[in-house]
Amino acid sequence: MESHADYYKPQLPDTQSLKTEISSLFLAKDAGPVKEHLAGLICKLLMRDEKAGLDYMEQFKSRYSVDGSERVSVLITSYNTGNYIRACLKSILLQTYHNLEIILVDDGSSDNTLEQVRDIKDDRLKVFPFAQNRGRVAALNEGLGKCTGAYIALMDSDDLASPIRIEKLLAYCMQYSLSAVSSQLYEYSEGTPLTCSISSFSPDQGELKVRMLFYNAFPHAATLFRGETLKRTGYREGFPYAEDFEMLSRYISEYGHVGLLPDPLYLYRRRGDSATGEANFTKAYASQKEVIRNFIEANLFKPEEEELALHLRMERNIRNPETDIDTLVAIRRWIHKLLRSNLAKHAFDQESLRKILIKNYWSVYYYANTKHHGLNLALRLMPFQGFRSNIITLKEAAKAMAGKR
Repeated sequence: MESHADYYKPQLPDTQSLKTEISSLFLAKDAGPVKEHLAGLICKLLMRDEKAGLDYMEQFKSRYSVDGSERVSVLITSYNTGNYIRACLKSILLQTYHNLEIILVDDGSSDNTLEQVRDIKDDRLKVFPFAQNRGRVAALNEGLGKCTGAYIALMDSDDLASPIRIEKLLAYCMQYSLSAVSSQLYEYSEGTPLTCSISSFSPDQGELKVRMLFYNAFPHAATLFRGETLKRTGYREGFPYAEDFEMLSRYISEYGHVGLLPDPLYLYRRRGDSATGEANFTKAYASQKEVIRNFIEANLFKPEEEELALHLRMERNIRNPETDIDTLVAIRRWIHKLLRSNLAKHAFDQESLRKILIKNYWSVYYYANTKHHGLNLALRLMPFQGFRSNIITLKEAAKAMAGKR
């Protein structure tokens, strides 16, 4: 299941301009102050010219190499990604942080994936092939059992990484004693013209857990975890195309203290034939529904089927927000129940929960249903919202009534 975030399009210079600027920075006597800027330029070049970007990553590593005391295991699972796996592995082997082990579990690929990695000579790379395809969950859990590092970073086999990805994630995780930390990501598509955007996942810890009530609000593949916590959590079968969301929802319920860097450190390659394609949307949505049901039950209470349907409409109806008066009132009651339960359970930051639930209602439903919001509905909503929202409701009701005259 893909994560949800807003995106913005960065300025992406042409290939030659990027090469020229990177080369000039490498020639500088002291490139220390521009380290992060240089890493960002290399990321942009990787999207435009993969080979040239990896060549510059070698120079970058030789200048900025860090050999920390904590071992980080990078867990990668692969299945028929022969066209991408070599570049993926190189982008990890060329990280500035050197104390790594790379655990690659191949899930019975039928293409040339394994042939692409056999001649990579680096003692840090360990390959564990399945004789036949067993599925992503089995591959992930097998890989977790092979990881020996105090920290475990995830990586998809068709993606790339900034040269400072592991270094920055580990430093942030240790500085703030986090159980896990992720980053923003570049998302780019193959072909001509190249399209690229940068995610803007909310870094607010309180809001992050609340957003998990509706969707995966954390970029799974871009994340670094404390090893023992991820191993205890593990992955579960039975949630096709949402196994990452399912694991993260349990992880955040159990460990909670996670962080999200504002910097894009992960390059997510958008492929037309990837497992997250539209053809798998129905299965993914069914899995998402069960994950959300379990998440609400683990943190607050067991939702009734009708309540879960209402809850899902608060996110799903963004595409088609028109609804009837009784449903609007029922959703307000549901919001009130969630807020009231959380006051007793303290599972979520109450202000973040109130803010996001009310924002969802007002932005998704209210303004698309103004024809329903007369004085009668305004009065019916009053027990289920705060003073400020009541004032807004009454004002909008007056406008709706005036428009009917």
